Amino acid sequence: MAASLTKAVTESGVTRVVGLSSWGARHPKGTGPVMGLHRFEQRLSAVPGVDTLWLRAGYFMENLLDHVHTAAAHHRISAPFEPDLPLPFVTTRDVGARAGEELANGTWHGTEVLELQGERDVSMREAVSVIAKAVRADDFTYEQTSLADFHAELRSTGVSLNVADMMAEVGEAINSRHTRTEQPRTARTSTPTSIERFIEEEFAPRYRAARPD
Repeated sequence: MAASLTKAVTESGVTRVVGLSSWGARHPKGTGPVMGLHRFEQRLSAVPGVDTLWLRAGYFMENLLDHVHTAAAHHRISAPFEPDLPLPFVTTRDVGARAGEELANGTWHGTEVLELQGERDVSMREAVSVIAKAVRADDFTYEQTSLADFHAELRSTGVSLNVADMMAEVGEAINSRHTRTEQPRTARTSTPTSIERFIEEEFAPRYRAARPD
């Protein structure tokens, strides 16, 4: 995919590109599937005559939607991340909006990187607390699963060994801070949607729809 996109940019004559990447993409290894984005950055940034801005997005709030059914049934969210580790939660809509803004109005030259870190850093424990308040469930909890159990759960649901290995590596990289934000939090690296707004507008309606009768 990276090769195809790079080829398309090269042959099109486009001179300004905003590329979607991820936090941790500066590393060539040890970041799970983000390694592919590292290679993508390297490929596209090498195209001569193209000014490229890489948006390295943080941890998508939309990942929480994968837990809706478990949350509705058991009032619990499980993930391999340390409960109080601050994460740069960001929404995909904010990333898309910023990509459009930068492409229309940005003044970067050469190859530059801009991290998108969300409205503020939020831990999994805090995110679950926001969910509990939004759905009025006092017994809602966050459970950190071991990387081994996380890997085994992925395999039990039919995920390939290669992908399960990469996803477990994501958890390890984030917990060890191998994957972390590096740019200071500023108005430019921040985006507007708070975790409270996302939970209220996106998670809570799905949660209510998934509640057992």
